[in-house]
Amino acid sequence: MTELSSDELLNLTVKRMLVGLAVRPLTQHFVSRLLWDLPLTPPQLVDFGIDSKDHYRALRAALINDDPNGGAQDQAGYKRELRKRVVELDKAYGHGPKLTALVKKYAPEYGAVVFTTSWDVLAGRVIEEKSAV
Repeated sequence: MTELSSDELLNLTVKRMLVGLAVRPLTQHFVSRLLWDLPLTPPQLVDFGIDSKDHYRALRAALINDDPNGGAQDQAGYKRELRKRVVELDKAYGHGPKLTALVKKYAPEYGAVVFTTSWDVLAGRVIEEKSAV
């Protein structure tokens, strides 16, 4: 029997929770690391626009905060809500304005945090400010 590393075990746990969802493997691993409060990989930092500790905290809160409408949830309700948010997070992959909107929706206490990704720059969604020389 092969022994799993703790990282593999954590990813497997989250993967089971997300079974049947059509989300990118990168998003699954990102969610796993956020839920277990682990450091993110460089591709995760770039693709999800994590530029500061507040960006990390904002996305983590967007995943795990209670229902913003104040509804109490049982374990099944929590799992349903988490799965819904993971799908929304996957749709926001590489898109700063969508990531910002996701945070405002589920973690309004971090509403001032603005996300920008390298994909935004490549797609022309961000205009680089030119420094005066």
